[in-house]
Formats: sequence, C-alpha cells, structure tokens
Amino acid sequence: MALQPAAGARDLNPREVDGNRWLCDQLAAVYRQWGYAEVAPPAVERLETLEAGGGIDDRELVRLAADEPLGLRPEMTASIARAACTRLAERPRPLRLWSCGTVFRSGESDSGQHRLEEALQSGVELLGAAGAEAAAADAELLRLLLACLRRLGINASHGPTLLLGHHGVLTALLDQVPVAQRTATRTA
Repeated sequence: MALQPAAGARDLNPREVDGNRWLCDQLAAVYRQWGYAEVAPPAVERLETLEAGGGIDDRELVRLAADEPLGLRPEMTASIARAACTRLAERPRPLRLWSCGTVFRSGESDSGQHRLEEALQSGVELLGAAGAEAAAADAELLRLLLACLRRLGINASHGPTLLLGHHGVLTALLDQVPVAQRTATRTA
C-alpha cells in the first residue's frame, strides 16, 4: 500500500474540510437566493463532451482507462451544458443552475513529472438567454458575483482581481482573423 496520495492530490484535514464546507454553504445560500437550482454533474465524462467547448487544453485532461474515451471533469460547465441539452431540454429558458464539487486537471510538476491537480469548484451557469435577455444575463452574473463576494466578506482591502472572458468578445476578435487561421488563433 502506498502511504502518499498521487502527485497533486492531497488528504484534507478536518479543518480544511470544514473550511471548504463553510465556503460551499455560503455560496449555495447566495445561489439559491438568486433562484439557481443545484445540479451534480458526474466526475467521469466522455472526452468528446469535455473537449466540446475548446476551452480546455487537451493536455490538461485526465484520461481514464476504459472501453470508451473517458476522463475526469476539469471543470463542470461542459457537463452541465450537455445535461441542459438533453435531460433538461424541456425546462424553460433561461436555465439557472449551480454546482459544487471536485475537478481534476493533468499537469506537470517543476521537475517535469506528470501530476494530478485536484481542486474544489463552485459556480453557476445561466444558459439559454437570447437577444436582449443575454445582456441582462451578463449583468445578472456580475451582480451575483458581487453578492457572493459580500457574503464571503471579500472586499477591496483583500485586493481581488476580476478576469472576464466572454464568448461574444472572443468571437468578435476572431472575426478579424482570416478564416484559415482562426483555429490556430483560438488555440493560442
């Protein structure tokens, strides 16, 4: 029996577990208050689904030995989007969903060794807003983020940094790139 967890994985002590649970509970309270419903996507997903959005570098996927191409989720959005298009397809749009759980990425240590990166992720998905409703959805997500920060007691003195990525902005930028170079540009 190995006495150490896999490289990149770690055992959480009771204080860390309590801290993570408190954090998830605080965020869940805000998500519910804003009308978001909890979903629990599987930790194991088809590679086709995990690679669908193109936002995850193929080298970061943790592949499993199985009869079909499977991997551990590196984030939850792809799995939630798949469920929204299948099992949740009949629900009225926009869908307001939230999830919390462990995600896994493959990485490389400073010495060049393969390592598993295991992290806790909590977040929301607002799916199916169209037209003028889409701008309101973007604003809703920013207001929800601010509500979460307030609930957690994070303020300007903590020096938070907000990094925004938006598909509409990326698409507008890629429209300026010659068609033959768009895939390489998106990858870069």
